[in-house]
Amino acid sequence: MTEGDRYTADPQRLDAHTRQIAKISSLANSLGDDFISRVTATAGWTGLHDDLAKDLVPRDMKERQQTASTADALTTAILSIVRGTEANLKSIVQNQQGNLDAIHDAAALATESGGSSGGKKR
Repeated sequence: MTEGDRYTADPQRLDAHTRQIAKISSLANSLGDDFISRVTATAGWTGLHDDLAKDLVPRDMKERQQTASTADALTTAILSIVRGTEANLKSIVQNQQGNLDAIHDAAALATESGGSSGGKKR
């Protein structure tokens, strides 16, 4: 999040939210699988060999496939959000650690050289 002219991030909160999104992804996947299995159980409702079946079976199969594809796309999209958020979290943690290391190194260098003025007396 931005605070004025600086960027701040809380890795612990990001990690917690990433885990929540991952649970949502898992739930969406389970819901899609459950839906497909329940719809499959109704496959014969259109009949098999009569005129109504000749008209309805192709449309029913097409709708089932489209629904399954939509559920799969939704799960894939949510999983992509999880992966992207995990990558961002890793980048944030690495950047924060790099900055802390640079601050530590600069402080150590300043101490070794006689202070922040580079050893010059004021």
